[in-house]
Amino acid sequence: MKGAIISNNPYHNNPSANLTNKELANKIDVKLSYDMENINEIVTKLDVDYIICWVNEDLWNIPSLHNYVDKVILASGDLPGRLKDRRFRNLCRYHKATGIILENKCHIPAFKEYLHKGEELDYYWYPWGIDEEYIKDYGFNKEYDVVQLGQFNKYQFRREIFGRLSNNKEISYFRFWPKRSHVTKKEEHPYNLYCKTYNKGRIGIGGCLQHPDFTYINDNFLGINFGKNIEIPGLRCALFNTDWGDRELLGFKDGENFVQFKDDKECINKINYYLDDLSELKRITDNGFKLVHEKHTNKIHVDMVMKEIDGN
Repeated sequence: MKGAIISNNPYHNNPSANLTNKELANKIDVKLSYDMENINEIVTKLDVDYIICWVNEDLWNIPSLHNYVDKVILASGDLPGRLKDRRFRNLCRYHKATGIILENKCHIPAFKEYLHKGEELDYYWYPWGIDEEYIKDYGFNKEYDVVQLGQFNKYQFRREIFGRLSNNKEISYFRFWPKRSHVTKKEEHPYNLYCKTYNKGRIGIGGCLQHPDFTYINDNFLGINFGKNIEIPGLRCALFNTDWGDRELLGFKDGENFVQFKDDKECINKINYYLDDLSELKRITDNGFKLVHEKHTNKIHVDMVMKEIDGN
């Protein structure tokens, strides 16, 4: 079977996320198209059996993709808010989607229950993977005890950890959020800085969200998997994170290849514990690095999802 992927680059402005789309596009032998205005002309020229399309608002302004192929697969991305957003459900119906790609397998039951109850759809798990051109051991010395990168303004839990670490004079702590746009040719791309900074840290704080939109639906635990949970250990930095829904499926084990905590107090206690036992911290770091590079590259995940799509 041959398919086409259509996207208007909805991901963060970093090379790894975009290459995830490109690798999938190469796998199915069709170039990416970001030209949503000429979608009709583009799609009619493609001799394909199915279309995969990353969800965006422009999809309301084009003819139903079902006009061109019988098999339409929409990719939800990592936004659990879609579970409460009827626009996504209506978009699936408008394009007569036959399948949905999700980055979190644990969300599939919730999608079936809240979005598409009674509708026969195929669900494909396409978890975050790494691009080994960027996610690697750069060989830097460990300048920081703890690195915590990401947005803080919307997430109280991250701010609580930030507050404790900022006031701890015994821990070398680095925190920043790189600009995602307006990068000049003279500047290093923010994603390169992101990768190199984690590689300079002994411990990296993951997504660790407790926001209700990202963790629970009607008291059912979903626990979104963020790219950080895969990227941090892949940069030879020990991942410290709260639990997440696909953790066991992805092969992460507390105390083996990452460190799990339930709140900011336990986070700091475990940071102090492992900084006092660097050999044990190195064991966890090495195991996490091995897990990600052996099982969670983009290529491995692309092969996995394409086998499912071709099989259905």
